[in-house]
Amino acid sequence: MIFSKWNKKPEQHFDEHVNNLTNVPKILFILGRIVISVNSMLNKKLLILGILALIWLLVANVTMVFSALVMETQQNDNWNEREVNDTPTLKIDDPRNSESITVSPSEPQEPEPFLDEEMEEDQAGITGFESLEAFKSFLENNTYYYRSYRGYSERLNLQIIPNNTILASISGTKDQSDSFSIVDSDADGYSSTQHSTTNIQVLGVDEGDIIKNDGKYAYIISKDKQKVIIAEVYPAESAKIVSNVWVKGRLSEIYVNNDRLVLLGYGGGSGSFIHIIDIKDRAEPYLVKSYHYRGTISQSRMIGDYLYLITWQSVSSYITLNELSVQGNQIYYFDDFNYSSYYSHQLTTIISINVKDTYIEPVARAILMEKSHNILVSVKNIYITYTKYLSGSENTIIHRIAIHNRSIQYKAKGEVLGRVLNRFSMGEFQDYFRIVTSTGHVWRGSGGGAQNHVYVLDMKLNTTGKLINIASGERLYSARFIGNRAYLVTFKKVDPFFVIDLTNPKAPKILGELKIPGYSDYLHPYDENHIIGLGKDTHDMGTFAWYQGVKLSLFDVSDVSHPKEVSKYIIGDRGTYSPASTDPHAFMFSREKNLLVLPISLAEINQTKYPNGASPSTSGEYTWEGVYVLNISAENGFSLKGRISHFEDGKSKSGYWNRYGNNDKTIKRSFYINDVLYTFSSEMLKMNHLNDLDEINELTFPEYEVIIFK
Repeated sequence: MIFSKWNKKPEQHFDEHVNNLTNVPKILFILGRIVISVNSMLNKKLLILGILALIWLLVANVTMVFSALVMETQQNDNWNEREVNDTPTLKIDDPRNSESITVSPSEPQEPEPFLDEEMEEDQAGITGFESLEAFKSFLENNTYYYRSYRGYSERLNLQIIPNNTILASISGTKDQSDSFSIVDSDADGYSSTQHSTTNIQVLGVDEGDIIKNDGKYAYIISKDKQKVIIAEVYPAESAKIVSNVWVKGRLSEIYVNNDRLVLLGYGGGSGSFIHIIDIKDRAEPYLVKSYHYRGTISQSRMIGDYLYLITWQSVSSYITLNELSVQGNQIYYFDDFNYSSYYSHQLTTIISINVKDTYIEPVARAILMEKSHNILVSVKNIYITYTKYLSGSENTIIHRIAIHNRSIQYKAKGEVLGRVLNRFSMGEFQDYFRIVTSTGHVWRGSGGGAQNHVYVLDMKLNTTGKLINIASGERLYSARFIGNRAYLVTFKKVDPFFVIDLTNPKAPKILGELKIPGYSDYLHPYDENHIIGLGKDTHDMGTFAWYQGVKLSLFDVSDVSHPKEVSKYIIGDRGTYSPASTDPHAFMFSREKNLLVLPISLAEINQTKYPNGASPSTSGEYTWEGVYVLNISAENGFSLKGRISHFEDGKSKSGYWNRYGNNDKTIKRSFYINDVLYTFSSEMLKMNHLNDLDEINELTFPEYEVIIFK
C-alpha cells in the first residue's frame, strides 16, 4: 500500500516490553515443571537443551527491555530538550531543521468489518484495469501523443510510490452546518459556549477552510502557510497561543473533528499531503498519521468521521507511473469514451479516509476522465462535472459516485446542455439531482444568444424534467437550490430574480420573477421565506449598465408568485469589493443573533473633485478596509451596527495596489463565540463585544519563528 503505517509512542514500546519481562518468571516456572516431570523419560542431553532454552528466553526479554529503555531515553531527550520560544510545537517534516523524530498514535481500535463486495461497481459502461501493466498498455494504445511520437516517449515505467517516512517532533507545556445555525459545542466539551461554524453548502457536509473554531480554541493557518496556530481564544480576555503545528510544504485548508485536527496541503517533496493530528490536549498535539499523494487535491469534504478527497493528476505518455497514488486495479475507464483523440488524460481519484480510527485503511478509486470543473458533494453522493465542447456546442458531463464511509461506488453518467457557473448551480434533494446551466454569451447591445436552463435528473442521471431558455440574452450570476425551489439571478441591465418550483421533478416551472437594479453574485438562505443576495448595485446605461458599490438585498418569497426585495443596503461606490461575493467562507451570518459580517474594501468618490457630479463609470478612491457588521432581520431588514478594521487608520498605507486581500491586515474571516466577535487577518485575531463592538483583546501572530532543537 502507499499509506504509511502508524507507530507507537516510545513509552508504549517500553511498557509492553516491561510487561513481557514480568511474565518471564511465570514462564520459567511452568517450563521447569514440565522439564522435571518428563525428566525420567528424557536423557541428559535433552534436559541440558531445555535449560539453555530457558536461559535464552530470559536474556532475550532483558535485552528487549534494555533496548526499549534506550530508545525511550533518546527520543524523550529530543522531546524535552528544545526551545521554541516557550510555545509548544509539533513539527512535521519541517524544512527548517533536518532533525526530527517519529511520533505516533495511541493504540487504535479494531476496525469495523468490511466486505469487499461493498466496493463492487454496479454501473455498466465502466471497466477496471486488472493491473498497472494493463493500464500502461491502455495508455500506449489510446494516447494520441504517445502513438504519434512513440520514439520520444519510451519511459512509461509502472510502479507505486513507496511509503513516505513521516517524521515529526513535538514539544509543549500544559501552562501554555449551516452558517446560520448556532452550534452547541457540548460534544467538544465546551457546553457553555455557542459558536458559529464554517459557511457550508450542504448541511452535514463540512468544508475545509483556513481557520476553524470549536467554541474555545481557534485553529489558524499562518500567513506563510507552513504552520497551524492553535490558540485558546475563549474567554477572549485571556486569549493566547498554546501550540503550533509545522509542516513541510504549504497548507491549503484544515478540518477539526472533535479531538482530530486534519491538515491538507501540497509540496514538500510529495504532490499533496494529509496529516491527522491528535489534539485531545491542545497544548500537546501529536501526529497520528500521514498520507502522501502524487497529484492535486481538487476538493475535499468531511462527513462524520470520514474525509473525502477528490484529486486529479495528468496522465500522458510522459508520466512515470511511480508518481501514481493508486494501484492498477483501482483505476477505471469508460467503455464508450474516445481516449485515443487526447494528448493526455486526467486521472480523477476519490479517496475516503477515516480520521478518527486510523487503523482503518483508506480506500481509493480512480477514473480516467477529463479534468473536473465543478463538484457537488451531498451526504450520499459526489457529483463530478466538466464541460465538453463539440462543434460550437457545450454540454456538461455529470458523473455520480455514491459514498458511504469506506464505500466508493461509481453509479451513473449523464449529460445536459450548457456549462455550469459554480457548485451552487447544483443541488440534490429527495434522490433527484438539479443543475442550472448556460449557453451562449452576453454582448453589449444585442446578440450573443445567452440562454439559461434548469434540469432535473434521477439517480441514474436520466433527465426527468427541464426548463429551458430562461432569461434569454442575460447572463447567469448566481443560483441556489433550497428544498423544492431554485433561485436564480440573471443580469444584463437589471437583476431578474427568479423563483422556480421543483416539486414535480418532471415539470419544473417558474413561480415568480422580480426585476430590480443590480445583481447578486451569491445567494444565501435566511429562512424558508427569505433569501439574502450579495452582489453589486448598477446604473442602467440603455444597452448596458455600469456596476457601482456592493449591494445587499433581502428577498421575501413567501408569496412565490410575487417575490419582493424588502430591504437593500449599498456599501461604497464603484470599486468597492467584498471577497464574500466569490468566497462564501468569508460570509458570516447568524439568524439567531440577527448578525451579518462582511469583509469590505471600500472605495468612495470624492465629490469635491466632481462639482457637476461624477459619471457612473467613475471609480471611487480607496478609503477603508475591514468588516461591516450589520443587523439583519426579516422585519427590519439591514442596518449598520458598526465597522472593525485591523489597520490603525482603517486602511493600508501602501494604498490601492494592496487591496483585495493582499495585505497582512486584510480581514479574511470572522466568527463568534457566545457574545464575542472574532475577526481574523494574517497578522492578528481581534476580539470585540458583539453588543457594542468595543474591543476586548487582540492576539498577534509572530512574523517568523526559528525552531531550535537541542
